[in-house]
Amino acid sequence: ENARKAYRRATELAPDLALARYNLGWHYHKEWRYDEAVEEYRAAQRFGLDDVTLRRNLAASVQNQWKGAEAVPIYRSALELAPDHATTWHDLGTALFSIDREECKRCYRRALELAPDDVKIHYELAFVLRHNGEIDEAIEEYRRVLELDATHAQAHEELARLLLARGEAQE
Repeated sequence: ENARKAYRRATELAPDLALARYNLGWHYHKEWRYDEAVEEYRAAQRFGLDDVTLRRNLAASVQNQWKGAEAVPIYRSALELAPDHATTWHDLGTALFSIDREECKRCYRRALELAPDDVKIHYELAFVLRHNGEIDEAIEEYRRVLELDATHAQAHEELARLLLARGEAQE
């Protein structure tokens, strides 16, 4: 809280201090105060700070307000700055989950091209595949998660559920 107060005071004294605005936005984001985070990130942009991290954090703050459709173009703008940024591809895919699952899958697959051993992305791709009814592909992804992290309890549970549904109780 003391750091946030110091950043707040810095922005009161020098409203155009872009880095202080960004850091204040980050503190608000971490406190789940997303409206205020968005305001500070946008102020940082107005005052000249604009990079992939700021855009990703801005998009995440927008998305965390259940505004995925508004977050999508912000993530896309981050990818314009860093087209090979796996985390941004993943985040864009997450924002697209309830909007366009096919595009969501494409984003996750692009992220996996860039970070092929990322357990989280494999797990979330499996989740999308399962929700799309692509059971064989989902099973394959859950197995890949477990190859990478044999202790991933949720992947074990989801794999078991899908195998049972397919009648493969003995596997």
